[in-house]
Amino acid sequence: LINEPELFRLSPTFPGIAGSNLPGAPEYSAGIGAAYSHDLSAWLGSARLTAAFDASYVGGAPLSFADQSEVGDYALVNARLALRRGSWEAALYGDNLAGSDGLTFSEGNPYHAGAPLVTPIRPRALAFSLRRAF
Repeated sequence: LINEPELFRLSPTFPGIAGSNLPGAPEYSAGIGAAYSHDLSAWLGSARLTAAFDASYVGGAPLSFADQSEVGDYALVNARLALRRGSWEAALYGDNLAGSDGLTFSEGNPYHAGAPLVTPIRPRALAFSLRRAF
């Protein structure tokens, strides 16, 4: 996605500058994903193996109108492998497998002129889960 988040025709009381980028809106972002599912019932009864992968990129974006700090400019890679049999599922998954360390804001006000309000992306996480549906 190519985005051109520029400001035009501003009110004199608005804190932005005409032609500047909109805080928190990256100019570039991209994503791709794939999933595969295979029936294993011939070997394991009612079993199904599922694999999924996704990757995304978020370009840099200004944090606020008053600050030159940026958020974004990171890539995320996630993967999941799961085996489901009947009401049970065992899964191995990884989030942020590349260990990216970009910044985002999920609970901040990009229009705040004070200190930057940033939230780092989730760090690399590897996990195993075992679930049962009732």
